[in-house]
Amino acid sequence: LLLIPLCSSMNYKVKVKTKDETYAGTNDNILVTIHGTLGSTAPYNLDKDWHDDFEPGDVDTYKFFRYEDVGDILCVTLETDGYDDFIVEHVYVTRSIWNMSDIWFYMPNKE
Repeated sequence: LLLIPLCSSMNYKVKVKTKDETYAGTNDNILVTIHGTLGSTAPYNLDKDWHDDFEPGDVDTYKFFRYEDVGDILCVTLETDGYDDFIVEHVYVTRSIWNMSDIWFYMPNKE
């Protein structure tokens, strides 16, 4: 028996521009929560391995998926786990639907 969930997930893309000023960047972890007309996502840690995120003047882009569909995006919350100042110039968020219904599975014949 093979159970295949035919639910869709949401792909989110978050683009953060750190202000181009001295001490505007941070080395703290930054968590994003996306809020929309249908609810909110769980917090997601914006971090790229082996990359110095959130340096002054940088634009950092993160892509991730969630099963939570927030509907039309209303706003985002950025949280830090430390004490650095962090000045954001702007944040852009987009979402798109990824549906598993177009995936083909091969089931070998068991004779």
